[in-house]
Amino acid sequence: MLADLEESQLNLQDRLSETEERYRLFFNTGTDPVLIFRIGRDGTPGKFIETNLAACRLLGYSRGELLAMKPADVIAPGDAAALGDRLHEILVKDHSLFETALVGKNGWVTPVEVNAHFFAHMGWTAVLVMARDITERQEIERLKRDAFRQIEKNMEQFAILNDHIRNPLQAIVGLSLLNASDDEVTEKILAQAEVINRIADQLDRGWNESEKIRDWLRKYYDFQ
Repeated sequence: MLADLEESQLNLQDRLSETEERYRLFFNTGTDPVLIFRIGRDGTPGKFIETNLAACRLLGYSRGELLAMKPADVIAPGDAAALGDRLHEILVKDHSLFETALVGKNGWVTPVEVNAHFFAHMGWTAVLVMARDITERQEIERLKRDAFRQIEKNMEQFAILNDHIRNPLQAIVGLSLLNASDDEVTEKILAQAEVINRIADQLDRGWNESEKIRDWLRKYYDFQ
């Protein structure tokens, strides 16, 4: 009977070890950083109690170093003041999705999108944080904004250039017709004026195409 009980306990320990190993493997093979910290009895964030390899790589700390730190130690100074509000939102809504920035060991700041959830852990309230590096996404958004501003600048230049071309052109054509003493010269002037007019028409079409692109960006990307 005792032998059966001991064997059962050993089997249970083996299964627990196997489950823990599978959990550890799953936890550390994720590409997004994951950090877990407890909420203190006073409601403030405590030290990290777990972290995966992706978080260590992103921040440049070892697992041991991170487990001796708190969330405020890795959040960018400009975002640290909002930590209390974020924590309150997590506890009230069970989760929170927001953007912030993390500071690594070398001082490098990485913008991240944080998906945070709270759960019970051994009688404590804990928060699981999954952070996704959005450096590339922010760079793409910056390029979009720059392109939008360039489009508006081009449209303004198109309009100014068009006026600068058409107004003198109309004056030249008018004077040529009023002083048409030499038909051949007048014909040449009018022919060249038509060439310039076609160039101005191309500027008009460029302005119209730019306006369409600008309106599309405003509609789908909320650019102003």
